[in-house]
Parts: sequence; structure tokens; C-alpha cells
Amino acid sequence: MGKFASVFIQLFVLFFASKSCLGGIISLYGSQATQSMTATKRLAPALEKLREGKLEDSRQLASRVVAELGDLPHSDVLVAIWLIEKREFNASQLLLEQLSRAEPSRSDVHFAFGELARVSGRTYDAWTHLEVAESLPPPAAWSQQYAADFLNAILLGKSMVAEQREEWSVSRQLLQRAQSLGASSANIEMGLGRAAFHNKEIDNAEKHFRAAAVLAPEEIVPEMLLAMLFASQSNSELADAWFTRGAGENKPHSDRIRLAHAMWLLNEQRGAEAFRHSQEATKTETKFKDEFAMVQALVYYMYGKYSEAEGLLSSLAQRNPGNLRIGNQLALALAESTDEGKRARALQLAVQNMKSAPDSVDAASSLAWIQFRLGDIKAAEETATAVLRRGGQLSRDSAYFLAQILTKLNRIKEAESLLEVTRKSNGEFFNAKRLANSSGNKSE
Repeated sequence: MGKFASVFIQLFVLFFASKSCLGGIISLYGSQATQSMTATKRLAPALEKLREGKLEDSRQLASRVVAELGDLPHSDVLVAIWLIEKREFNASQLLLEQLSRAEPSRSDVHFAFGELARVSGRTYDAWTHLEVAESLPPPAAWSQQYAADFLNAILLGKSMVAEQREEWSVSRQLLQRAQSLGASSANIEMGLGRAAFHNKEIDNAEKHFRAAAVLAPEEIVPEMLLAMLFASQSNSELADAWFTRGAGENKPHSDRIRLAHAMWLLNEQRGAEAFRHSQEATKTETKFKDEFAMVQALVYYMYGKYSEAEGLLSSLAQRNPGNLRIGNQLALALAESTDEGKRARALQLAVQNMKSAPDSVDAASSLAWIQFRLGDIKAAEETATAVLRRGGQLSRDSAYFLAQILTKLNRIKEAESLLEVTRKSNGEFFNAKRLANSSGNKSE
């Protein structure tokens, strides 16, 4: 259910670009598929240990696999990139710093530093490290083929950095260079498609996306990509048109396209249309049943139909125990009930969500709001103050919750600053009608 993040448009548009280059440096761009499968399978236990929080065990297991297979990056590079994928940037940085002191001239170390900087939004640092990685000779243990494919991974990484800078001609040149060296992948076609789109070559963009879909038919949906790109440019008419066309013509992915369409409509505050799309999609059997139910629950919440939202969310929570997004939204719906038992359960859920995700700003903001709705102003103030002191990016709904609490506490200047976040930000905002009704001046 992580698909429901407020930045879903970017996640869909940059489906491959937002992923780390780990796939590229293991898969060798398809040139040695058998070895790729072997490496992925052999590295699985090391990755599992890392997921369990056992860093040293993960490093040891990865080191054994690299020593046996040869054509892989340094084992600590692999672990560092896994840490990046887990958003554990500090741990990845420490591991790479340690490795760089021992082996400062390894191209894969600079590649990993570049990936860390890219994902962190530091494009200058990312480009600099990738330039160094490209200039260094490959490790002696690598085969000629693997070294060539690693160069392609570097070029792909640089093209992603160019995209972040919106340097579309640079991105295209890098990807075309990779093609000239024999590389062929869905990543490359996707990047060329995005570059073409931003150069207003829509037909060419569609051509590249369809080529990517041939290479990765389960993941790539050309119509949805074009719809999302138009959506990112606030071209609602063409976004709607491509969503509708895809749902009608691309039968293997029609439900997936409808889901993306509904989610985008939610972000556009077009809840009634999102609800209608989700209802139409669930008239037949779909593997996205829970996702469509979540859309409907969010629409109910958006329009103040909290008991209806609660009913759907309760069922979703039973089928998806431990899902933070569902649990958080259920707690928010329960807090609006007049039933004291349900309100007590809302607080219990909110506390549990905080324990499950202690670093989540949204979970903490929801807890503060629920404390506020239950009349515990002192606890709400303490939680809200802790959230603001800690910092972090607030969603529009979290900013609204905290603003209402601060308004009640007569901290008007701080509240108004938070309300500006809700007014000027884009994306989902399920309390927009509440804000409009209160005119942003009074707490509920």
C-alpha cells in the first residue's frame, strides 16, 4: 500500500530512475543473464540479514559471494547500496567512508558515493563521483564484459543526475552513448522517452516507452507514463485523455491504469471522480481490490463521511495487519466517532503507529491530532511541539493538524506558517474541505 504516498506521480514517472542502479550492476544489462540470476539468488541471504538489522552478518555473507563469483562490485558497495534503498543514508555513508580509506581508487566505491548523493538530491556531488568512477580503471578481478557493463551503469547514473537537473539533452546524449556501446535496457528506453517528452517530442516519447514495455512488459505501461508526465506539467486534459485511452486499450494493465488515474484524481482534489473510477474498476475481479478500497476510504474521509471510511479501513486493516498507512488512516477516522470506545481505539492505534514508525512525522502529527480531538490539549501540545522541534517534511494533512492545535493554543504565527504549507503545496490533502470551512482561522 506504499503506492499511496503523496509523491506518487514522481514515483510512477521515474519508476526506474528512482530505483538505485543495483539492478544494472548485477544484471549486466542482460549480457550474462545466467550469472545475474545466480548472483541475485546467492546474495539474497545477505540482503535478508540486512533487513533484520544484522549489518556485519550481511557484510560477511556478501563478501563470500563476491569472492566466489568475481564479477560483482565490492561486497561493502553492495551493502551500502542496499542501505540506500532502505533510506539509511548515514549508515551507507559510514560504510563507504570506511571502504574508501582502504581502497580509495575503486570505481565502484565512487559509483556508490554517487548513488548516495543522487538519491539525497546532491546533484553536484553525484555527478563529481560518477565522473571519477568513469575515469578510474575497473578492478582487476572483473571480466572485460563486466567492466563494459559497469561503464553503462555509470552512464545511466549520470543520465539520472542530468534528469534531476532537467538537463534533458545531456541525459539523452549519455543514454545514446550507452546504446552505442551495446547497452539495451528498459531503463535506457525510459530515460530516452522522458528526454523526448520534455523536448516536446511526444510521438518519439511514446515510441521509446513502447520499446521499454517490450523489454519489461510487466512493469512498463506507456499510456500511464505519458499520463503522469502530462499530470506533472499540470496538463489535466491530456493526463485524463491518456489515462482513459490506456484503460480502454491496454487490457493487461487496465486496472493498474485505473488505479493510477484514481490516485491522481485524489491528488487533484477530484474525489468524486476518483471514487467513480474505483467503483467501476471493482465491478469485476481485480488484483488491486485493496488499493481501490483504500481510494474509496480516502474519498469518504475527504468528504467527512468518517463512519463509511472507518468501515472500509477496518476491513483493510484486518487483511493488511501492520500496514502503517492503513492503521494511521483508520485511527484518524475513528477519532471522529461519537462512540467513546472507538475514540479510545483511535488513540491506541495512533500510539501503536508511533511505536512502529518512531521516525514518521506523519504518524506523530496524527497522534497529536487524535489527542487534540479527544480533548487532551496538554498531550497534543507536547506531541506537536516535539514534531516541530524535530523537523522534517510535513504532508499537507499533517501541517493542517498541527496548525489547528497551535491555533487553539494561541500560537497564531506558527499556525499560519503551517497553513501556508497546506495552501502552497501540491498533492493529496484529505482535510481540504475542513480547512475551507474553517477559513484557516479557527480550530475545530
